[in-house]
Amino acid sequence: MRKEIFVFGTNAIIDIDSNDREIVDEIVLILNRLDDEASYFKKDSFVSLLNNNAGSKYIEVSNDILKLIEAGIYYGDVSKGILDITFRGPGSYKDILIDGNKVMLGIKDMKIDFGAIVPLRPIRIRTVTEAR
Repeated sequence: MRKEIFVFGTNAIIDIDSNDREIVDEIVLILNRLDDEASYFKKDSFVSLLNNNAGSKYIEVSNDILKLIEAGIYYGDVSKGILDITFRGPGSYKDILIDGNKVMLGIKDMKIDFGAIVPLRPIRIRTVTEAR
């Protein structure tokens, strides 16, 4: 079964060896949830909450967003700052503060976006039968 959807600012094709529509629908739900949480453009996303509260307070984020932030810090270190999920303001990925599942951008006006690293992190989605 094949389905095309618009997520993460681009067209994505879901192509699985099954005719089970329930599996495809579950994949679409997962991708839409991740898009809602990680979007720079959606005002209620974790990314927008972090950006709007930069330098002022910690935001409790989902495990998926925390993993993306940790990956961003890792890739920033490995690339010696060439891949940096932060932009604007004087800060860098080194100014991201993590306390458990709470995150704060340490400098006012700092922003994050995952566009630089998402292509480096393949998304693995368990099938509905694996998840149960």
